[in-house]
Amino acid sequence: MDKNVAIIGASGAIGNAFLEHYSNDQSVKNVYAFSRKKQTYENQKIQSFELDIENQNSVEDAAEKIKDKSLNHIIVATGILHSERFSPEKSIKDINYQTMEKVIRVNTIGPALIGRYFIPLLSKDNKSVIVFLSARVGSISDNKLGGWYSYRASKTALNQIIKNFSIELRRTNPKAIVLGLQPGTVDSK
Repeated sequence: MDKNVAIIGASGAIGNAFLEHYSNDQSVKNVYAFSRKKQTYENQKIQSFELDIENQNSVEDAAEKIKDKSLNHIIVATGILHSERFSPEKSIKDINYQTMEKVIRVNTIGPALIGRYFIPLLSKDNKSVIVFLSARVGSISDNKLGGWYSYRASKTALNQIIKNFSIELRRTNPKAIVLGLQPGTVDSK
């Protein structure tokens, strides 16, 4: 089978690991790599595209570029915990509007938009899979330490979106599988 795979967030540590895996898989014909900036790859299977997860038009335009392809796997490997400008909140007094807005845009709204525009590209003839990277700290019942307000809230909301996608796809694309994966702590920038 000649599979088509899309990886959103292909330039990040986890996205790049998926990119390497799929580009070496003999059953995969095309790997569509999406990241903020177009990348150059030596492997001819890989086609690179720009996608800004914080911009709805960018997400829609990116999906439009491969709309004629039937996707077997979509990996959404995007996310943010902190940046050079902010750290995870350790206390109520650390909550900041701009930080919370940024984290929720990247961790929740962006993946929801990916679902809106990329889920219709999933194969309806064969089993297909869309995977969203989430986090265990998004679990309400597993929260024993508190803190990380923006990140926890954004991943909890993402988990609900993943659940909603799975319910809708049961009706609209019964061969599709929707997954939320918790990769654990990753040593990356």
